[in-house]
Amino acid sequence: MRKQRKASSDSGGNWMDTYGDMVTLLLTFFVMLYSMSSLNQQKWEVFVKSIYPNAGDQEQIAINEQPLRGNMT
Repeated sequence: MRKQRKASSDSGGNWMDTYGDMVTLLLTFFVMLYSMSSLNQQKWEVFVKSIYPNAGDQEQIAINEQPLRGNMT
């Protein structure tokens, strides 16, 4: 005669609690690292220029800047 397994009372969602806790702790850790960091202005400009090579052109920036809210007349 075989023994039947008893169905667990929970629906197997315990892993979701653990995963949620882990993600929350990771987010907290990276927010803490960011809050303790200091940005070097020169390094930041080099980084931005490596991504956007034309970012140093003042005329190009002035053309692309648009107000978030303006008169719609």
